[in-house]
Amino acid sequence: MIQADYNIPIFNFDLKLVQIEEKDTLRDIDELLDKIGLVGEERHFINPSLVDGGHTMTNENKRIIVVVFHRFINESAKIETYGHEKRHVVDRICMSLDIQDLETASYLSGYLEKIFYLQFDRLLNDTNEAKKIKSVDI
Repeated sequence: MIQADYNIPIFNFDLKLVQIEEKDTLRDIDELLDKIGLVGEERHFINPSLVDGGHTMTNENKRIIVVVFHRFINESAKIETYGHEKRHVVDRICMSLDIQDLETASYLSGYLEKIFYLQFDRLLNDTNEAKKIKSVDI
């Protein structure tokens, strides 16, 4: 698995983006999610054999959101999945903090856009380097 950790300072949330690799097992994924504190979350959507999708989970007490991406075999599906999961992150943060202002949600969406596309996707493009990096500041 390739994992990158980000902080969303203005909202005081941590975001973990995880890319499943072909060699990963369900046990690997479960161990990671347990370590993060996502006990009891719906995990049946996460499987190393699935492709072109993702799943977003939240630990509100720890203010952590985790997005797990399946392997991508289609660039178009990756772009669509990034947008889909990014929307879940925006919704979960806004709901958790009772934010109803659309401009605030839009600001957060733009901020996350940089994380998903300019940081995480670039990180995945160099898998060997990605495995060395534990955290990326933007």
